[in-house]
Amino acid sequence: MPSEQDIQKEIDKMLRKEYGAYTFKLISGNRSGVPDLHVCLPDGKYFQIEVKKPDTENTLSPLQQFNLEEVQKRHGLAMMASSKEQVKLYLAQNGYGEDDYEV
Repeated sequence: MPSEQDIQKEIDKMLRKEYGAYTFKLISGNRSGVPDLHVCLPDGKYFQIEVKKPDTENTLSPLQQFNLEEVQKRHGLAMMASSKEQVKLYLAQNGYGEDDYEV
């Protein structure tokens, strides 16, 4: 089974290559529950992803859930994912197709 870090790298690479996204990982020493990946899509939409291994999928802490909901309340995109396929599906459901962007 891939590690959480391996899944993050796979998602990060896919977002940059297929969607032309700007991505970064934020290590926060002063704030707990900050999502793993921070993404700016080519149209400027902000997107956060909390990455989990498949065997720990759907195990968000209350603080992780709160942080994702705060982004969504402000019209950003935010999700928990354990694969790049889940991210692609979420983006498609929110009007972002990988063919929409020239990379």
